[in-house]
Amino acid sequence: MKYDWDKHSIKAEINRRNETLASLERRYKLKPTTLKVALVRPFPMAEKVISKFLKVPVSVLFAYRNKAKSKRRNLQRSDVSRVDRKRKSQKRTGSIGTEVAA
Repeated sequence: MKYDWDKHSIKAEINRRNETLASLERRYKLKPTTLKVALVRPFPMAEKVISKFLKVPVSVLFAYRNKAKSKRRNLQRSDVSRVDRKRKSQKRTGSIGTEVAA
């Protein structure tokens, strides 16, 4: 059975196993809210702790992040190309804002 994991289902599964995020943090000697942060944004060490507890690979557990990450990469590449085009256009026109005193 293929199961789509999201942050709510991950937290619910931890609770079904009679644990909380806080109790896992204490067990693995992590700072408070570390695991909560891992559910919201990438945090490899905390993701491994959750993965180990649930006995589900990180790549399966946080698969929704991999999809979003690939979209972000494409956006970043397009942003870089815009910056490169701007720099090239500035090089063609020469230096901007420099005045020579007579």
